[in-house]
Amino acid sequence: MVKNTLLASEKQFKAIQCFFNDETEDILFGGAARWWKSETIGMILAICLSAFPGSSWLLARTVLADLKATTLNTFYNVIRRFWYDEKSYRDKIRDERHIEFINKSKLYVIQVNLEPWDPEFDRIWSYWYSGGFLDEGQQMSNKVREVLSGRLSELDGSFQTEVPIEYKDYTEEQIQPWWEVEFKIVGQTVRDEKECTLNKDDILEEILDWGRICYIVRKEMLRIPYKLMKSEIIKNKLIHTYSWNFKGCTFTGCNPGTNFTRSEFYRPWKQEQLPSYMEFIPSKVGDNPWVDIKYIERLERLPDSSIRKQRLLYGNFDFDDSPNILYDSNTIEGMFTREYQGDTTPFLIVDAARLGKDGTEIWYFEWLHLKDIITIPKADLVTQANKIETLQAKFAVPIDNILIDEIGVWWGLVDMLGCKWFIGNTQAIHPYSAKLLKYKKRNYANLRTQAFYYLQKYMSLITITTDNDKKEQIIEELLTVKEKDVVNDSKLQIVPKSDMKEELWHSPDLADMISMRMYYLIKEHSNGNISEEDIINSKSQKEIDQDELLKFLIEWEEEEKKELDLSVY
Repeated sequence: MVKNTLLASEKQFKAIQCFFNDETEDILFGGAARWWKSETIGMILAICLSAFPGSSWLLARTVLADLKATTLNTFYNVIRRFWYDEKSYRDKIRDERHIEFINKSKLYVIQVNLEPWDPEFDRIWSYWYSGGFLDEGQQMSNKVREVLSGRLSELDGSFQTEVPIEYKDYTEEQIQPWWEVEFKIVGQTVRDEKECTLNKDDILEEILDWGRICYIVRKEMLRIPYKLMKSEIIKNKLIHTYSWNFKGCTFTGCNPGTNFTRSEFYRPWKQEQLPSYMEFIPSKVGDNPWVDIKYIERLERLPDSSIRKQRLLYGNFDFDDSPNILYDSNTIEGMFTREYQGDTTPFLIVDAARLGKDGTEIWYFEWLHLKDIITIPKADLVTQANKIETLQAKFAVPIDNILIDEIGVWWGLVDMLGCKWFIGNTQAIHPYSAKLLKYKKRNYANLRTQAFYYLQKYMSLITITTDNDKKEQIIEELLTVKEKDVVNDSKLQIVPKSDMKEELWHSPDLADMISMRMYYLIKEHSNGNISEEDIINSKSQKEIDQDELLKFLIEWEEEEKKELDLSVY
């Protein structure tokens, strides 16, 4: 019925096919930068708005100005190049938040950043949508997807069109009731024919596009079927009424992130556990035939350890380049690969839960070596205390080396065992010398912050050799631990746990467990036994104690002298 032509790469065409098939309802498309994710969104949007008269679609990003300058602008370029002139669509509102085509299909452009006045994203609930497109999904809350999914449904629509009168005796098959678009799949683009690396026999056609030669390797047809509802002659004109149906689908474009793009798509896809109604289409820079070669060369010159190179060139979701990230991916991964050789002093770190939705987890450490993770199903205090005592006897753990995360009712568990407790929102523990020398105090916002900063220092010494099922979750949670931007406050802070939950879609309990192990290093430091740096030295504990004592006495004498000099005046 309608025929148009689009140029697309292999990955783009796969994404378009997934969007219009009958099974896929949730798509994540992306990875590396410069992959034309916005172009792909623009093509699918143009098809949807043209093929489904009267339909409604959502286009969203966390910052509206960025959306208008990039994705929306790219969408306009697509429809100008392949579909319509300027008069074929019209803008209902000056700020371009509502675009309506002449066939009554609509596009709503919405900013979906988290606002205090709209924490539940009610602004999305204002309309029903046939489908939604989320750009830069790595910046978004998963709640956006949840709310949008609640506004999608399998929708039907209909439209009328005038056809030649001689078609009145044609069957439905003869009049071909569908909307179709031809895709020319681009194998390579070059600025000079000498740069072509394709076999000449594989080239179907050459097209000059954007100042480049596009080598077409094959053609594909996308057809969207209509159903002929009725035919009638009105005022000597043959009018056909067609109906259309679309299942509803969410399409998210992204670069690697640590929010739902990783937990809901990348990780299940990597483990081959992605549900059948979801699709993850990874992309690398090299998958884009239009990419600037100079851009690739600049990225390739970066060291392999560079987070930017791993994310933007390879589309690696295991990396994060947030400027305030506390731990880099290489150091986190190192905990699972290094061999441990060192102290074997036993510790038990406990995250207790009383008859709630979570079980109690007990982590067994030998100094900085996590050797075992034991999970207790939902149980009362007595049952949990008995299990901890059993493990204490099994591993010969001193009672002072048992640490429980204390929240609310868990004071009772500590009282029953007589062990140590950890309360993250209490005051940070200062070095022993800070009791006399105020300038020795560390400006941590609280104990939890202090523990995570100590973890940054000692992570290169930690070894994890147990329960690889938790490896991905541990990496994911630690990548969400970030420094908080502080204004008019010199205390070091990390982002609130609520922000981490929002990014992960679950509580960062495993990251908390690892950081709690730092409590004993903090306490030893506060007692004057070791310094933050000396743990990685080869000195004996006796030598460390002597050095610390001498250092403290020298500093004390200097401070006394300063105060004496000031008293003279």
